[in-house]
Amino acid sequence: MRVLSKRGDEILLISEGEEISRGDYVRVTDGHGRPSLLAQVYEVEYFDVPGIEEDLLRDLLLDGIMVSSPDPEYASITRRVKDVRLIKCKVRGTMAGAELSPEADWLPSRATGRVERIPGAELSSIIGGNGPSLNVGKTLDGHQLGIPLSALDGSLTLILGKKGSGKSHLAKLLVSGLVENGAYAVVFDINNEYVGIARNREGEPSHIARRVYPLEPGGSLRFNLKYLGRNVMADVLRNVLNLPATSTREFLRIWGLLESSGRLTFEQLGEYMERWRANDMIRDALLSRYYSLASTRLITDEPGFRFEDFFADVESEGGGGALVVMLAKASALARRVVVEVMLAKISELLHARAIPPIFILAEEAHLYVRDTYWEDLITRMRHYGAFTIFVTNQPDALKDMVYRQADNIFMFNYTNDKDVEFIARYSATDAETLSGILPTLRKGRALMLGKATSWLPIVVDVDDADFQALGQTRSFFSGLGRRPVVGQRTAY
Repeated sequence: MRVLSKRGDEILLISEGEEISRGDYVRVTDGHGRPSLLAQVYEVEYFDVPGIEEDLLRDLLLDGIMVSSPDPEYASITRRVKDVRLIKCKVRGTMAGAELSPEADWLPSRATGRVERIPGAELSSIIGGNGPSLNVGKTLDGHQLGIPLSALDGSLTLILGKKGSGKSHLAKLLVSGLVENGAYAVVFDINNEYVGIARNREGEPSHIARRVYPLEPGGSLRFNLKYLGRNVMADVLRNVLNLPATSTREFLRIWGLLESSGRLTFEQLGEYMERWRANDMIRDALLSRYYSLASTRLITDEPGFRFEDFFADVESEGGGGALVVMLAKASALARRVVVEVMLAKISELLHARAIPPIFILAEEAHLYVRDTYWEDLITRMRHYGAFTIFVTNQPDALKDMVYRQADNIFMFNYTNDKDVEFIARYSATDAETLSGILPTLRKGRALMLGKATSWLPIVVDVDDADFQALGQTRSFFSGLGRRPVVGQRTAY
């Protein structure tokens, strides 16, 4: 490969036949002892020179006709010129030894400059951080790549990709790896698939099975009214059930009376609302919200679920655990209530330093997280110790501020130009790289960018899992021949 030209942050290379792919990194040196340029390939195409198209047309028209060339050596060179490739790259910085600098304001020599592809092992050493790491996949040349766990800690991470591209698989790898390394996570599981991390491929309990807690809203996940407290309940009534401010004040008065008399139960709360001396409209508003809440079966007068008990249990198993909240069978109202309750209670406990920092993974969060909670999730709760991982196939479903605050973006295949343009508007890399690489990513291959990769866009083939990868789409025709015959119609 040789340097053809450099304009701004783009450098063009020409190559006669060296195999190179989009996403590969190359090093450009000029042999004068200066640092080298680090560049990433985002497009490979033929290098067109004047007369090439005319020669190709002539070859097509004369195909099969023996034509003697007056100069065989010239004909050989012409054939080689036709296959020369133009390699478009984006400069990512300057390498001086093992140090990477974003500066790239010098021109390499086109006469003596050398271009070589950087192997995955060297690329891994460039982005490697201190402390433990989590193996997520392999580079394009098959080298194992690990991302520092410190890059996820205290960060907002986005996993984007169209349906079936492999984004949920990567999310499960992250959750499993975090638990293995002693971290805590809450997973809002919209398809009831993350429970698979508790089983290996053979269906036996995995090594983290005792630290994975599947919870079903209204079943194994119910909360005691006293444990939730007045503020959390007021949040649910106001933000999920849209209780007006006047009615909310009456609710707080009822709560205070029951609490002071030692009779605070969910049943007593309903009875007091029925007998409460207030405007009929206020009483009806309170009762309608009470019955809606009762229909979710999330509130109980039994001890119920306590976050403190979960942390005590997993600590006895060596630390690290995941709460998997299975939302697939829950009603739309129950989903919104359980998410509001859990986020509000986690925020309260983190603020009081009653629990350690925790990761929150939300898949398709726009389906159950209210709009006004986005800012809390990525700003206020982040300072308290709640670190969010959003997973979605609709990039425009996330608010603009989410992208601006993101520390890591892991992107899978997108072929829709509007999706790519939307991501490019807010990502920390250029639009040309995204439009050149994202549409070509095969299933299970991702473009990773952020603190996890030292802000270098890196293409990674995500590792297979050693746990059960639930969540595959159930199809009709793939199982057509295995379905039992229920009955047979008689022909007349």
